[in-house]
Amino acid sequence: MVKIKIDGKSVQAKEGSTILQNIRDLRIDMPTLCYHEELIPFGACRLCTVEVKTNGKGQLTTACDCQVAAGMDITTASDKAVESRKLAAELLYYKYPTTRVVREIVQKLVSPSPRQRLKVMTASSAGSVPEPAKISWGSAP
Repeated sequence: MVKIKIDGKSVQAKEGSTILQNIRDLRIDMPTLCYHEELIPFGACRLCTVEVKTNGKGQLTTACDCQVAAGMDITTASDKAVESRKLAAELLYYKYPTTRVVREIVQKLVSPSPRQRLKVMTASSAGSVPEPAKISWGSAP
């Protein structure tokens, strides 16, 4: 067992387990698309991005394919991690606007305007492909 922190809570994690497994053990909601427990995780969708600090140095990593190590301080909802997941969701939506699971993830993570949300929700029933949501990521023009 190794001692880690997830969102400020001390956790005794099984050696060789992933961050995602420990997040789910704590019942923290974390989106995934490429992860399946019967396959080797490879972090392709980037929807499970978290911020990990080890020895005072922080970095973003995917929770599904990163094994825990003693002393890790994992934050699931840091600004950087949340923005990274939003961007990943937006890119997936741009490529797969009519895929139900992608639309659901976008609705949950990106929170588009009510008009865009309606377009996302009704895209499959109307048979049309909506334009990708235009999301403002800051105050830059």
